[in-house]
Amino acid sequence: MANQNSYKRTVAGSVGAGIGAIFNGSGRTYYILEHKTSSKYHNAGESQKIIIDQIEMGRDSSCQVRFDESFETVSRKHAAIVRDGENWQLVNLSNSNPTLVNGQPIRGHYYLQSGDEIQLSVGGPRLGFIVPQGKQGLTSSIRLTERMNLFRQQALAPYKRAIWSLACLLILAVVGFSIWTYMLNKDLQEQKAQAVALQEQVANYDKQIAELEPIVNKTPELEAQLAELKNKRAQVITRVKEIYVNHPEIKPESITEPSPVVDPVVPNPDPDPDPVPVVGVTDLRQCYDNIYRIIVEEITLERDGMSRSAGMALNDIDCGTGFIIDNGTFVTARQNIQPWIYINGIAPTGWRARIAQFVAMGFEVNMKFAAYSTSGPSQKIEFKSRDFDLPEAGDVISATISLSRTDWEYVQGLGFAVSKDELKRTGSDIKINATRGRSYALYHSTGRNGIDTDNGISQSISGAHDIEICGYTNNNVQDLSGAVEYFKTSTSNADLKQGTIKTQSAPAAAGYLGAPAFVKDENGVYSVVGVYAGGRSIVPISKCK
Repeated sequence: MANQNSYKRTVAGSVGAGIGAIFNGSGRTYYILEHKTSSKYHNAGESQKIIIDQIEMGRDSSCQVRFDESFETVSRKHAAIVRDGENWQLVNLSNSNPTLVNGQPIRGHYYLQSGDEIQLSVGGPRLGFIVPQGKQGLTSSIRLTERMNLFRQQALAPYKRAIWSLACLLILAVVGFSIWTYMLNKDLQEQKAQAVALQEQVANYDKQIAELEPIVNKTPELEAQLAELKNKRAQVITRVKEIYVNHPEIKPESITEPSPVVDPVVPNPDPDPDPVPVVGVTDLRQCYDNIYRIIVEEITLERDGMSRSAGMALNDIDCGTGFIIDNGTFVTARQNIQPWIYINGIAPTGWRARIAQFVAMGFEVNMKFAAYSTSGPSQKIEFKSRDFDLPEAGDVISATISLSRTDWEYVQGLGFAVSKDELKRTGSDIKINATRGRSYALYHSTGRNGIDTDNGISQSISGAHDIEICGYTNNNVQDLSGAVEYFKTSTSNADLKQGTIKTQSAPAAAGYLGAPAFVKDENGVYSVVGVYAGGRSIVPISKCK
């Protein structure tokens, strides 16, 4: 039993329980915390699935359920929820601020029941405590990818400082090894350069010896000079061999002593023909004006002839990148225009998951965007989600999207009519699952010329081909001059089998989604071969015309 005095965070209760939830999901239960108060980190109506045995709530950065500094009556570590057998116990950790359940302050600890409302201090944020029933209450009912993501957020987050410390030690070790390797390579290069210089000296001696030997009998005085040259030559050769003995790694596969140099007589070659000028982009900075940061300006919901703002905070939305190609088409990833889309069965997260709930509730979601590049705000492009051509044919039902009464009450608060049956509905199946190969969106009305593309390479590119993805990773539209970032990777051996170009690695920043992927030919000219679709996938540009 845990209480305020005996409670202690343990690795077994977080990391150990999280590993158990991943690999033994059929034998473990979980619960859901339903946020009823909006904060910097969570919107009202957002649900958190908790798969580990202990979590902490408060303003401290190590808390799995965190609240921002505007909640002054919430303590740094305000309360914890701990597994006790088959039950869940709420433990008050604050000495100055109360923890309430259903409006009543608890003393020390309290055994929670499904449907209880937790409140951190009087007037503080409120959370609903829900325990799913039956098979839905087992962590095995949660997809493995989602469980792994929850493990990272809940089990590893409290120990990120220790993880960063270990990472710093590893970095120092790598830097030290790199410096040592650099110094070693520098010494080897110096020894190699010295050996090459000595061999050139031997060749010079050979040339002098070859000039003296035919005339030495006619001029006896030259015998001493010839003998001295041969002696110096032998000393230099000995020094070269010593270098190769001490540093065999720089020794050529075969060494032949230089022979006397005879200057061949060759005719003057014909003048070189005029070089063929290189046509195309040889510096990716030439493409910056056609690579755009996509900003969400408005999200509206429509149903039954009524239209209302979705009421979502737009400043924290990290959308993605888009670009204009040579036929004037604006290209981006489909997930930027339809954020609720499941790709290969992987559910959207964060604000995208919230919009998926609206779609599951039967709303048409319309979004207004603005796109900015290094050409400045005056050259921005404005468009709406309905302006795009989207490869929706072939979309399939993904999974049941969970809904709660709070979700329905939220849209009711926006002014929409909600029936009694809808208030009881806890989930909905919707047709929003697409493959990576259909993860692109096209807007044909820019009226501008853009970046050169190469359809041929995009349809036949092989493994181990260098790729550069260029995109924006921040929302600052005031100054984008230095905001374009590069991610370099190469293609894998699984290219084009699933309708995409596969890469060996993937960028971590969400802003790369929808960015152009470039290749460079033998003349150093860049062209676009595809649009980055998330994960290790690039949609060939040949599909995007």
